[in-house]
Amino acid sequence: AAVLTRHFGVPGDASGFSAVLALSPADAWAFGGTNPGGSGIPVAMRWDGAAWRPDRLPAGLSDFIGSASAVSARDIWAVSYAGGYALHWNGAAWTVAKRWRRHAVLTGVTAAGPADVWAFGTANDGVRGLGTWHFDGRGWARVPGLAGDIYQASALSPADIWAVAAT
Repeated sequence: AAVLTRHFGVPGDASGFSAVLALSPADAWAFGGTNPGGSGIPVAMRWDGAAWRPDRLPAGLSDFIGSASAVSARDIWAVSYAGGYALHWNGAAWTVAKRWRRHAVLTGVTAAGPADVWAFGTANDGVRGLGTWHFDGRGWARVPGLAGDIYQASALSPADIWAVAAT
């Protein structure tokens, strides 16, 4: 068993992890950050089979990473909780894949395939706001209808996705 205990940021700020992905015994990720909902910073740690190491995220990000999903070791997606952004790992580096309006709360991300990624969210007060967004390999589009209430989902395949809603 690999144990990761680490405090990030200033001593008075909350610090922790909120998402984990295990891709193989020698490749896992833990995501989180400091000061959830405040002026904190996101954190990504990577397990290489021997030790946990911090991985470099794009500069200038705030908040913490609340959810992550992977298609493969070279195709990982993560979303901030209240920072309003989605990140993508291409096997070599993290990039900002999408930024939403300022007060977007992202509750989940599900990668069903390389060109099939879903992000879910709400507004800061927990009522409708951000809705469900789909990435088709070229761009992001908001999904209308009942899908707008999805809070989190899990995909067995692009044609078999399970979701829970929050209204």
